Amino acid sequence: MDPKYEAEILRAFAIFVEKGLVYQSMKPVFWSTGAQTALAEAEVEYQERDDTAVFVKFPIISGALKDKASIAIWTTTPWTLPANLLIAVHPKEIYVVQEFTSPKVGGTSASRTETLVLAEKLVPQFSAATGFEPTGEPMQSFPGDKLEGIGAQHPFLPRTVVVLTAEFVTMDTGTGAVHIAGTISGAPRMAHGNHEPAKGNSFAAAPAGYGCEFITASTAAPYRSSFACPTPFTRSSASGVAGRSRAISTRVRSAKIT
Repeated sequence: MDPKYEAEILRAFAIFVEKGLVYQSMKPVFWSTGAQTALAEAEVEYQERDDTAVFVKFPIISGALKDKASIAIWTTTPWTLPANLLIAVHPKEIYVVQEFTSPKVGGTSASRTETLVLAEKLVPQFSAATGFEPTGEPMQSFPGDKLEGIGAQHPFLPRTVVVLTAEFVTMDTGTGAVHIAGTISGAPRMAHGNHEPAKGNSFAAAPAGYGCEFITASTAAPYRSSFACPTPFTRSSASGVAGRSRAISTRVRSAKIT
């Protein structure tokens, strides 16, 4: 390299330093376990896969709606449900208490009703995805901040989940109620349609007597409304292959419960 060219680069770099634009910090770097070397972002390939998305109800156990309704959440990462600690709702969006009737299951005449709390804007989308049809007009409607601080029962663990408000909750998909999982240390991490999956974690099965009660599931083989909790498993985030890393890219497909 020409020494004059090198000198020009150093002078330009010195200007950045003088303006306080250069600092020392840390950043994540992709790593290939197979080739034992760092990878550029352009070297990372993503393997597409279909994954399960579920709507889950959390029975309300405090406040004016105690034992009268459940909060419905939607998540594309059901393996994070054992770590659930909180539910977030948007403080200014309108939420409704709505009774729904489920579709008939297995050709029988039996159907069930659910009284659920979810965002008013997302009721049609929820009905289209699950087959649960609204029964009459909403029983109540109110902004999300009215839900702040109430407690809900975790669907399959002996744990009370607290509802909080957050501006990051969006109304583009789901129910308007965001399932929040936590790390082992208790620091919350986001889950839902715009969530961060809990990678590389394995969870213990729920204690005896706590069954999973899902409203419905979006998957090729839909779950029944109630079923035994899944066995523990570990999800690996990525593995190196011949110097290139193959990570997981989730694509959700929808199917109604049968």
